[in-house]
Order: sequence, then structure tokens, then C-alpha cells
Amino acid sequence: MALHMRLHDVGRDGLKQLTDGPASLAAWESLIDAVLGQMLAQRKLYLMHERNQAALEKLHRKDHDAEHEDIQQRFRQMLADPAISLRDRVRMAASFGAVFSVLFMAGDAFEGTTTQELGELLRRTIHDILAP
Repeated sequence: MALHMRLHDVGRDGLKQLTDGPASLAAWESLIDAVLGQMLAQRKLYLMHERNQAALEKLHRKDHDAEHEDIQQRFRQMLADPAISLRDRVRMAASFGAVFSVLFMAGDAFEGTTTQELGELLRRTIHDILAP
């Protein structure tokens, strides 16, 4: 469970930075880049989590559900902020989806790719999503 909690630390800390100050597309890109760097550094942990998701679900604690909800609520709150244009909010959500689908949901689809190459490709993709 401690390994699983390390995954939460990445998302929680990043979203806290954004929700504590004014959110912007530039701030979001900086945050996503930092989160991506942390996730790439722990790429094997994410792969292990994906491969063992059923077992980890059985270990899941009820008090841990509140933390999931908090992270998701912060994310939804930021995406619902009318001070950020709808266009930018959609781009922010899409870039988040790109990071998590490639590093988490894709499992071992990119296993033969070096972390450096995958990071470079993903950073370019995120930049393309967020570019005006």
C-alpha cells in the first residue's frame, strides 16, 4: 500500500500547487511537465501498479477513498473554473489524459522504449495539445 500511496503524492502535490494559486495554461504545462518527470522516474512502479491492480484493489482502505475523492475534486474544481477559457480547460484535461493513458493505462505497451525516449515523445505530444 505504501507504494500505491507514492502514486498519490505525485498527483496531490501537483494539484495543490495549481489550486493554491491562479491557474493558467502555462502553469498547467509546467505542472504536467513536473508530474511527467516524477512519473517517468517511477515508471516501473506505475507498471507494477497496472499489472497488479486487482490485488491492490483488495488492499484498498476505506479511509483512503477520501484521498481519491479529494484529488479528483481538486481536478474537477480547476477544470470548472470559469476564469480559464473553455478551450484551455479542455486542453488541460486532454494533456492530463495523455500522460496517464501513456504511463499508466497502456500497461507494458511501451515497455521496450527507453524512459528518455518515451518522455521526449510524450512531452512533445503534451506541448502540441496545449499549444495555442
